[in-house]
Amino acid sequence: MIYGKHIAALCIPRIHDSTNHKLITSLARTLFRHGIKLMVYATPSELFWHSLDESGEKAVFELINYDITDVVIIHTEGIKDAETIDSIIDKAHAHSVPVITIGGSRPGCFGVNFDYKTGFDKIVRHVLQEHGVRSFHFIAGIKGNEFSDEREEIVRKIAGELDIPFGDEDISYGEFWSRPTERAVERLFTLRRRFPRAIICANDSMAIATVNVLKKHGRKIPEDVIVTGFDGINEIKYCIPSITTCLCSSDQLADSICGIACEIIAGQTTPEHRLVEPVLWKAESCGC
Repeated sequence: MIYGKHIAALCIPRIHDSTNHKLITSLARTLFRHGIKLMVYATPSELFWHSLDESGEKAVFELINYDITDVVIIHTEGIKDAETIDSIIDKAHAHSVPVITIGGSRPGCFGVNFDYKTGFDKIVRHVLQEHGVRSFHFIAGIKGNEFSDEREEIVRKIAGELDIPFGDEDISYGEFWSRPTERAVERLFTLRRRFPRAIICANDSMAIATVNVLKKHGRKIPEDVIVTGFDGINEIKYCIPSITTCLCSSDQLADSICGIACEIIAGQTTPEHRLVEPVLWKAESCGC
């Protein structure tokens, strides 16, 4: 606390990223309404490569003044250097400052994350049940990736429940970005005799890439092919057609983080982990 105001320190990468910028804005506004000031400690990159440049970037976290900080918030899903995250947590705990992590969990910390599993379940059921689709293709992310494998498992489970034919040949891996996704969709035009009625993508970037390839081949969305994404990035609202997805709302995330921070500062009992459920956003690419 300083000058009668409680202080929250947010450690986050890439504030120029639209999703991160929106979270910072929403969190600062929400905390301020509860008498808490937000101080942001940010790096230009996600600290993935452990390079010399990144060693300079992460020095920003040395500026945190734990003597005036009431709670530390770390975007552990965004910062890719586990050693840096552990260092911040150790220093905070050494000063008896509680830590909230966004994405993932750490011992001795309070965690908040999106319930990606429930959110992706919503969108798959929307396509297969509400639209009655019986033939579909799933574009996963990276094979072996935790989030990709979880979404693949959900697709297989729901297809099995609904008795919809679905096998390994009905899955491609777009690696969460455009180029591999474009190649995967192009292969559908050469490898399949019957084109799928829907293409369910593990994230929005791959859904946008899928739409672009389909349009290049003259396929209409959603008349010929339904396409869905996941995450709720800003771009899905501005493409033609707009993409059906599940929104991981920054406002919802900010509300949950603020709730934990207020409970901690007030000395109340706080759950170790909270999940924020994504909201299904029905748009043009599924015909809604």
